Formats: sequence, C-alpha cells, structure tokens
Amino acid sequence: MTVLVGYVPSPLGEAALRAAIEQARFRDEPVIAEREDVSLVVIGIRHRSPVGKLIMGSTAQEILLRVPCPVLAVKAD
Repeated sequence: MTVLVGYVPSPLGEAALRAAIEQARFRDEPVIAEREDVSLVVIGIRHRSPVGKLIMGSTAQEILLRVPCPVLAVKAD
C-alpha cells in the first residue's frame, strides 16, 4: 500500500509532508500524490471557529469523514 499526502506550499502543507514521510518510513511504504490503494492519508489542518466551519465548511472534515482509510491530521509547528 502507500501513504497519500495532501500538500500545498504552506506551513500546513509542509507539516503534512513531514508527517507523511515519517509515516511512510515507519510503514516501509512510498509517499504519493494520487493513487487508489492507499493505506494512509496525511493532511494539514488549522484551527477554525465553529462559526467559520458552519459558514465555509471544511475540506479537512470532508476528507476525515469520507476517505475509506485512516487519516492523519497534523498542525504546523
């Protein structure tokens, strides 16, 4: 299997990439950007207010609820 990382060039994306690389090494699996047989998805998250979540929704929340494999959500340092 593989570890999928959701990456954007930002502090959150960098945190997600570091965590994905660490998890891939631990699992002895490759890190990829797109594939179907994924064993772990790693994403960066940030704090949002309850009102912000209600009005704008959350991509991270959608991923957490809909992805059929484990998801590791990380925050930037």
